[in-house]
Amino acid sequence: MYNIVPLLASVLCATTLFSTGNYHASVLQQGRPEYRVSDGAYKQVRLQLDRTSREEIEQLAKKAATLTEPPANPLERFRLCYAFFKAGGFHFTSRLLPHKERVLFTKNVLNAPPVPKNSEYRRLLFFVQSRDYPTPAVRQAGETLLKADPNDDVVKFGLAGVLQSSDVPADRARSLRYKQELAQAHPKDFSYRSGVAAWYWDDFLRTKNSKSGETAIAHYEESINLAPANHPWRDFAKRQIEQIRTLHSQQKP
Repeated sequence: MYNIVPLLASVLCATTLFSTGNYHASVLQQGRPEYRVSDGAYKQVRLQLDRTSREEIEQLAKKAATLTEPPANPLERFRLCYAFFKAGGFHFTSRLLPHKERVLFTKNVLNAPPVPKNSEYRRLLFFVQSRDYPTPAVRQAGETLLKADPNDDVVKFGLAGVLQSSDVPADRARSLRYKQELAQAHPKDFSYRSGVAAWYWDDFLRTKNSKSGETAIAHYEESINLAPANHPWRDFAKRQIEQIRTLHSQQKP
């Protein structure tokens, strides 16, 4: 299974999609015209892609990256957008599209009306929105999705990222618990391990606690060892480690 690249709340995309995340959140809340395709059909597409090889996913993602408008067939739209997501296309380290074109893809393809309102498409929207726009509406969408399927680890991971951005201690504690549970449940998956690293990195930035910085480094190093040799995450994690060490050295008297 080709997994997602993790949310890093401390390095959220600096430029929002056409001003704020409200446009994204509204897709979850507002009614729009929809294609009449059953949830089951979308789920079958998703399950098929979850069993697809990394190479095939990346080929589909490259095809998706050429789109300037959604395909007329709603299932093909979902298939290409989900493949783009699974290949890390929406992440800021993605090599599939430069940032400006990625923003346009999100607006003109993923979010273009009419947006399908079935649960699978809502799930995909939540994944994308949870990375850059952890608004109350996006959090509620995640809570609803996880309540509907408590065993959906990818939704749980996304919700953990949203909770991590909160200033409420109980939210942040639940975020860390979710991320630790996922890393333990998927010990060979670098993306879940990197989620724990991201939490401690964020805590180090917030509190200047050197122990959090050291713990973040340990998890980043482990995630590097787990990640594929050519994955862009490896270079990003190395830069995070260097930055933590630099900031830590500056704190010393």
